Amino acid sequence: GRYFWRSYFNWFDALVVTVGLVELVWTNLSINMTVLRLLRIVKLGRSMRLMKLSASLDSLRSILRCISASFQTLFWSLFLLIVIQCIFAASIMYGIEDWMLDADNDLSQRRAVFRYYGTFTRTMLTMFEVLFANWVDR
Repeated sequence: GRYFWRSYFNWFDALVVTVGLVELVWTNLSINMTVLRLLRIVKLGRSMRLMKLSASLDSLRSILRCISASFQTLFWSLFLLIVIQCIFAASIMYGIEDWMLDADNDLSQRRAVFRYYGTFTRTMLTMFEVLFANWVDR
């Protein structure tokens, strides 16, 4: 009994449980219930700490370590992809500039091309749509 109350986490758990019971009994509190729900998420995080102590979850821990180690590689891969797309977007945009400014070309065709490649932002969006196989007909 006495040793239970020496841990701050046990005090926090008691607070979260008490608040949950109060919410069940009396739902019209003037306290913002979203804050109280966030406290429950923190309590869930505490229970996740217990998973570290369990020896039977070595494979799960190994998988989570691999996933967390791959975030840096994922970041640099996406960064490199964006840089390459920026280079190609600028090249495409400036490559069609003369064709777009030529008054001899059909105006409806120039507008259609402008819709997809007229500005750097539109060119980047079109390239992302093509890259992720989400070519949409706007």
